[in-house]
Amino acid sequence: MNEVLSLLKENVVMHLATASSDGKPRSSIMEYGMVGNTLIFATHHGSIKDMNLVDNPRVSLTVGLTPTYVAIDGTVTDPTPEEEEAFNKILYDRHLRGIRSQVYSGKFTNPYHKYQDFREMIMSGDINMQYYKVIFDAAYYTHGTGPAKIIKMK
Repeated sequence: MNEVLSLLKENVVMHLATASSDGKPRSSIMEYGMVGNTLIFATHHGSIKDMNLVDNPRVSLTVGLTPTYVAIDGTVTDPTPEEEEAFNKILYDRHLRGIRSQVYSGKFTNPYHKYQDFREMIMSGDINMQYYKVIFDAAYYTHGTGPAKIIKMK
């Protein structure tokens, strides 16, 4: 379990697989944040991903790169308001640094350039986020060659 949490905390991007109510799969590259030992992510309210998660809360996600990565099966649920706020703080800090570095380097290409930081962008209403937290069922941890180490999380 410790190696899974360490890998999740060292990374910020996951491949998220969802399925519609009729079973049509969809894979997305998503940014996430770890709030304590809880994985939180957000998507645009009403997006295909959001609609899939409303219809079918089961997910599979992968984090890391070969030779060390983890695949996790689980279910999404609503985070608490405190978890949402902690996740927003992670995003604010992460994106404010990115925006400032682009501005200072002269490479500012963010379509939301009128905002000073991520917080303003969300508070403006231009982005309507739907937040999710993942309840882990099982993790499949791979390091090097050979079969994955299966870790039951429930």
